[in-house]
Amino acid sequence: MRHQRKVSPPRGSRSSRGIRAVGASSQFVTTYVPVLWEFQVAMFGITVAYWLGNDPATETDIDIIWKEGAEDEDVSPGRYSRALVRNADLPREPLRRDVVIKDGTQYEVVRVEAFPLQPYCQLILQDREEEQ
Repeated sequence: MRHQRKVSPPRGSRSSRGIRAVGASSQFVTTYVPVLWEFQVAMFGITVAYWLGNDPATETDIDIIWKEGAEDEDVSPGRYSRALVRNADLPREPLRRDVVIKDGTQYEVVRVEAFPLQPYCQLILQDREEEQ
């Protein structure tokens, strides 16, 4: 049986203690994450229409980072895509049943994954044509 050696962080470095370190509001979150977001949007971002609560009267154009459908979803039927969103780009935080329109196709928000203490979230989207 092989023994695994526990590796400690180098002296003088900060130990990351799981969620506490990642979720804590820190200089990284307040200073560097917004800069990283801007670079990612410039490189990979697209502009989509966003409807709050499935209401076309609330349409807002926002920049998001789109990720095509992923195979790791255990929910069925349909193909699920993901979108990274900056919450400040919307009048309120994203919720289930909101709608994202990309290239004329409507996607319903089926799940919102918030990042602890960060002003960004990931949306799990389903093509409304595939829902039926």
